[in-house]
Amino acid sequence: MQRILDAGGILIGKTNLDQFATGLNGTRSPYGAPRCVRDPEYISGGSSSGGAVSVGAHLVSFAVATDTAGSTRVPAALNGLVGLKPTLGTISTAGLVPACKTADCITVIAPTIETARCALDVMQSYDEDDEYAREPHELACLAQQPAWSLSELTTSVRYGLPPQSLVDSALSPPYASLFSRFLASLGKTEMILASSFDYAPFEQANNMLYGSSIVSQRLVAFKDYLDVHGFDKLNPVVKDVFEASAGFDAVKAYEDIFTLKKYRRLAHKQFHGGPSSAPVDQEADERIDVLIVPSTTAHPTVEEMLADPLALNKRLGTFTHFVNLLDLCAVSVPITASWESKNGESMPFGVTLIALPGRDRDLLELGKQLMMIEV
Repeated sequence: MQRILDAGGILIGKTNLDQFATGLNGTRSPYGAPRCVRDPEYISGGSSSGGAVSVGAHLVSFAVATDTAGSTRVPAALNGLVGLKPTLGTISTAGLVPACKTADCITVIAPTIETARCALDVMQSYDEDDEYAREPHELACLAQQPAWSLSELTTSVRYGLPPQSLVDSALSPPYASLFSRFLASLGKTEMILASSFDYAPFEQANNMLYGSSIVSQRLVAFKDYLDVHGFDKLNPVVKDVFEASAGFDAVKAYEDIFTLKKYRRLAHKQFHGGPSSAPVDQEADERIDVLIVPSTTAHPTVEEMLADPLALNKRLGTFTHFVNLLDLCAVSVPITASWESKNGESMPFGVTLIALPGRDRDLLELGKQLMMIEV
């Protein structure tokens, strides 16, 4: 924040979010539920809901947000915005009240790629007071990666997709139709769909966030508050999440650490620039440059969200939870097509581009071009 102010940024204010950043939907705040800027009957997305709504309503040029499990990418997609989740450890988290300290990331929600890139250029810097900051030598290595050549998509960027069975089971009918149309348009570019991409480690890591001891970090982050106030003042749904986070022992925690490390290595093997040894059944030149997924799976109304808060929230994170757990960077961008709400409003749909750490600006450039594809 200080870097932004020093560069001439004007602080307008702090924004609302799902309580303790626990939720992807924007309905879990004691200060009220922000609504989607396109149709107020629908959720804003979360947990950085107020930031997304402020940008979507043209109140601010951009918003500084956070993303642990999709808290920037989901509200950006639901409000037709760009949601940038940079490489972990490249924007200082000193002063951030953590949700899951090992997976928290400071992010940007912006109306355009250019604004997101401008904010990123100001915000990214090594901070020795941030214990999770990447070391300068590692930052230097990331900076030396050759950039993708993306002029008018004439390059052979290789991409991977989640399995069709997962897409079919997760997406709402309007989202399934739009994602199918987007992929058909993508097939007309010079980009190449990888034939032997393995999505399994991404899905397995995704399932770990709320099904393992990793979620117990929330109890560590808010221990001082909980010691004083207990669980009684929490939003009822947040209370259920917190109570379900207790009871994991050290043995389980280490098992989960080791399991996640395995998935991270397997996931990185799928990318160009990952570990040098390719999987046994995959040639090195079959590795992908970018993984493309729907930013989220559906756009519920506030009423629908409140009626099924846990299951529906989990569904929203089908393609988001794994990104920080696997140390990847990502950007959600809106596509040119839309769907119609029950009130007749034009509603946005977003896709997320995911790559190895350090590819933040490559993803922004690719996202800019994909936003212009006629769907």
